[in-house]
Amino acid sequence: MTVLRTATVNEIVLVLSLPKPALSPNSRKHWRTRARATKRYRIAAYATVVEAGGQNLRWPRAVAQATFYWPDRRRRDVANAEASLKPAWDGIVDAGLIPDDRAEVLTHEPTRFGVDRREPRVEIRIVKLGDVTLLSR
Repeated sequence: MTVLRTATVNEIVLVLSLPKPALSPNSRKHWRTRARATKRYRIAAYATVVEAGGQNLRWPRAVAQATFYWPDRRRRDVANAEASLKPAWDGIVDAGLIPDDRAEVLTHEPTRFGVDRREPRVEIRIVKLGDVTLLSR
């Protein structure tokens, strides 16, 4: 599931499905299974940015925050959840919204967790740097 929630000149909110377990750094899946999941998630992020028109924005720097909406209240490891989003960040770069995902270009706000039993997902909110006050909503 990839859905665009909102897009403006200074902000994009992308909605992606939760990353597959194969994308977790703790996954013990075969390399081919991991590669397939990585490619699919990267393409999904790319397509969502393109659908939003984000490939035309070309921001030199941005700040981002990911919010995971899990189907249950189980405890989750924030570091593993963040690492599983690496293909999404690469897809966002591939789409041209930002030139790279290194720290000088893309700053990450703390990842948040929530529960949505009906529609588990990840919402990635990206704001052009200089408008960082928008993330405090």
